[in-house]
Amino acid sequence: MTLHRRDIIDILRDENSLLKTRNSQLGTRLARMQLAFRALNQIDDLTDRIDEETDLKGLFQQLLQLVLHASDTEHGSMLLLDERTDELQFVEVVGDTRERLLNYRIDRNSGIVGQCLRLNRPLLVENVRRSVDWSPEVDQLIGFDTLSVLCAPLRDGERQLGVLEVVNRQGERPFDKNDLAVLRVAAHYVSLALVRAEQLAQT
Repeated sequence: MTLHRRDIIDILRDENSLLKTRNSQLGTRLARMQLAFRALNQIDDLTDRIDEETDLKGLFQQLLQLVLHASDTEHGSMLLLDERTDELQFVEVVGDTRERLLNYRIDRNSGIVGQCLRLNRPLLVENVRRSVDWSPEVDQLIGFDTLSVLCAPLRDGERQLGVLEVVNRQGERPFDKNDLAVLRVAAHYVSLALVRAEQLAQT
């Protein structure tokens, strides 16, 4: 097949356009990972500075906001396990549903966060409507539309503390394995903060 000069120009233009798109995507991913690392570093700093005078409520709100910042989303929750009632309680919420959801309780086995706690591992659900574990209970209560979910267990060794949950990533790109890895590390630091706060309360 004979390639004419015009054909070669078109091919080179298409390849150049493809390279620009790929470079832009790589640049976006790199920027997001840098953002995530900065947020995780801030979470680590906050955890190290916990003492008897720390405002724990304010601390957990800061931690959750940093987790959402790292995950590029605006909605998320910290649920802690009440071992007396076997319920998960929304102890901190970021997003426009905060007032309706704060302190609400669900059964420890309810929905995707219940599965996360039960399996004791992070979960990524790209489309909740396709998950057999999805429960619409909370959405119906607060008038929200959950599309996708990332969650990770909070734990102290084998002891279960609760679950970190973020929902509905901003933009067109869905949550991916990198987001899940970031949330897993964030959940580790938040767990350390919870244990440190618990120790201070006991002393």
